[in-house]
Amino acid sequence: MHAATWFGMDNIMDFWEDRMDLSPDYIIKQLELWACNKEKNIEACNSLENMQKQAKNGLDSGFSSITKHLRQEKAIHLRFANFEQIKYKFGIDYEGWPDGIPFCSPYKIQTIDEIRRLRDAIRENSFWWVKMTSSQHHEYRKQVDARREAGETVGVPRQGRSDKGKKRKILTSENTPRASKKARRGRAQTTPKSQEIIATSDEESDGGDRA
Repeated sequence: MHAATWFGMDNIMDFWEDRMDLSPDYIIKQLELWACNKEKNIEACNSLENMQKQAKNGLDSGFSSITKHLRQEKAIHLRFANFEQIKYKFGIDYEGWPDGIPFCSPYKIQTIDEIRRLRDAIRENSFWWVKMTSSQHHEYRKQVDARREAGETVGVPRQGRSDKGKKRKILTSENTPRASKKARRGRAQTTPKSQEIIATSDEESDGGDRA
């Protein structure tokens, strides 16, 4: 399918977000899901690869819509392996994930039946992202803290630096390559001329242009 292009007039694009609480991106992706399922080539539309893409687009659109109100400096990206950390920090949860299907990226679901169930749940809005209440979020954080105190690793730990524990060279303005070149140029420019080519006041007073 071709990428969608939006044209808006008289703040109509703001209408979808301000009045309908829907982003234009979410609307067009829902339209894509609908149009795809109306295609004559149902077999191609319902291929594993196609349904994985449809499910991922639907999940990303809904997640983007619910997290945009958090007003973070950087966009929050959906990471299934670390979703517990997202839930812990931002209080985002979900409801309606199909039973019997692991909560993971649609691209890791390799059976037609499971990916179709997930795709249909997103399309029919029986799956949705939710913002936890303050009490729910507080209770969840307490549970995670208790699990961590018991020695459990929550989520996937970040990979450490490959040079962890090793001494690292600290770059300064003097030992960086660019700075070194500038320093050399500066020294070259400030090097005094030899005595033979320094013009004296007598030579300058002789007047006349030199060829």
